[in-house]
Amino acid sequence: MFKKKLRFINPVPGIAEAYPVIKAKDFKREWVEKNSKDAQQHSQSLKTCPISRLKNLAQSVKFVSRCPGIRSFMNTGYIVTLPFDVVIETYGDGTKFVAEHFAPTLEHNLGLNGFAKESFHDYVNVPQNSLKTLIKIDTGWKVVPDSRFVFLCGPVHYSGESRFTTVTGILDPYISCELNIAMYWHVLQGRETLKAGTPILQLIPIPRDLLQPEPISDSGSDEINTIKSIFNISNNSVKKDYLKIRETTKKLWGNNILG
Repeated sequence: MFKKKLRFINPVPGIAEAYPVIKAKDFKREWVEKNSKDAQQHSQSLKTCPISRLKNLAQSVKFVSRCPGIRSFMNTGYIVTLPFDVVIETYGDGTKFVAEHFAPTLEHNLGLNGFAKESFHDYVNVPQNSLKTLIKIDTGWKVVPDSRFVFLCGPVHYSGESRFTTVTGILDPYISCELNIAMYWHVLQGRETLKAGTPILQLIPIPRDLLQPEPISDSGSDEINTIKSIFNISNNSVKKDYLKIRETTKKLWGNNILG
């Protein structure tokens, strides 16, 4: 059973109980529920719409909560939340800032530091309206190294958070097992408090031995024409479509495909 699970450890007493690492699918976004309800109401209204032209226009309305790509991303992996309050104050020049944290203890290296502009921003373009320092937060969380996985790390997308964006990277726990973040800070003038419990990091496991085949750009082969045809099948049943695509690609390439 130990081998079948991923283990996250925080040595600071109380944090694991108060702010545990959670499965991404268990993180509730209020807008998703509202968007889903509006989508259902929209579908019901179409059934009673007497004007065909108006109904056709209404059918073109898309609800993002129904997008399988976005939903799958939101529900994949794990989410780390901030285990203590952080206050960041900026002064309008894009450079000066003061950051404070209210971690329960200092003996476990919790806290704040960063990457100054001379070490990062001077070398690569960064998002507009961002502080010229990457702010780094040490959460205290660690993932137990696992021979099966490395992790894609990045922001908790579609969460409604606009004050910061967590920087994306790949974490190999054999090199470093610490779940710390660096973030672009977007509030250039003002005083903001990130409360304990704020989602700050999404971790998506990637098989350590994942193959990366050479990409082939092709538009005329029989195989490509077959793929085109199966991707044009009806979207009435996403599950049925997926199984059809998987079945056809296995016939073409056997088991030499990802997934």
